[in-house]
Amino acid sequence: MMELKVWVDGVVRVVCGLSEETSCQDVVIALAQAIGQTGRYVLIQRLRDTERQLLATERPLESLAKLGQHGNEVQFFLRRTGPSSSDGPNSKQERATPLPLPKHPEPEPSKRSQPKKALTFSLGPSTSPKTKCPYPSPCPSPVSDAHLQEEMGVLEQAMRRNQAELAHEQYWEEELKAEVERERGMRRKLGELHAKLDDCGRRLHEFSVRSAQLEQEIQRETQAQGKAKGPEESLDAVKEELWSQERHGTELEEQLSETDRALEKAESLLQAKQDELEELNKELRQCNLQQFIQQTGVLPDHNLTSVESPPRPTAKQFLGHPRNLQNPLVSSLNPEGVYV
Repeated sequence: MMELKVWVDGVVRVVCGLSEETSCQDVVIALAQAIGQTGRYVLIQRLRDTERQLLATERPLESLAKLGQHGNEVQFFLRRTGPSSSDGPNSKQERATPLPLPKHPEPEPSKRSQPKKALTFSLGPSTSPKTKCPYPSPCPSPVSDAHLQEEMGVLEQAMRRNQAELAHEQYWEEELKAEVERERGMRRKLGELHAKLDDCGRRLHEFSVRSAQLEQEIQRETQAQGKAKGPEESLDAVKEELWSQERHGTELEEQLSETDRALEKAESLLQAKQDELEELNKELRQCNLQQFIQQTGVLPDHNLTSVESPPRPTAKQFLGHPRNLQNPLVSSLNPEGVYV
């Protein structure tokens, strides 16, 4: 015995107990009895972008076996093409007016993230190849079918809300990544400024040592020359050398002061970026906490959260994406079908 997955009104239903002799008519009858609706139905076989309507006498498992390894890509859809053949003007008048359906309370927030569940049922004795069902079986109460449709609507709304929240969280994660990259760039620039500052300090120290050496050489030359040269000429040369060294030292000090100002500006900007990054981390933790509450319905232990959560979360803490449900496309139908 095998099972077959069939899409019915956007919900996957699993038909169990199939054999190689089970026909499409048996599958359609079983699905119609499960959903509690009568009418004219056809079973559609979809492979990628092509659809084919199966005849009532065709066998789904045999059709899958013919496709070979492409059978895993086949999807089956139950499609209603019209009312039952036994329905008429008199039968519509004899039906009683259905009572108003009671309003069911909306599910709790903890159930909002639940996906659609596949309904599983088995083929009964009436679905065997030898058994014929000339008359439709009695339908269950319309309240149960309306309840299922209402529950499906609530689940679809919850799915849309979850997708919106997920998009919001993804936006903040992207912002966090951008802030981390900007912080890395600022730290890299700050390192470059520190390196330039160290280089300027080293060069200033070398020039200071060189200036001291030149002053000593000038003093020795002045003492060695003695009275051979006039005192004014020696004094002018010394003054010129000292003035040159002083001017060079002034330029170095200006460069050093400019580097200090640039460093202070970079540090203040980095501090502002770090504060902004901390705010983004807080907002992301709040989003994660709200998502955790929505999924479990239980507030996390504050002591455990404060111990386990790192002081600065990184962009590697991502949330899992919910499963996207595929909405099948509808194409043209053949007039043939199975009456249930």
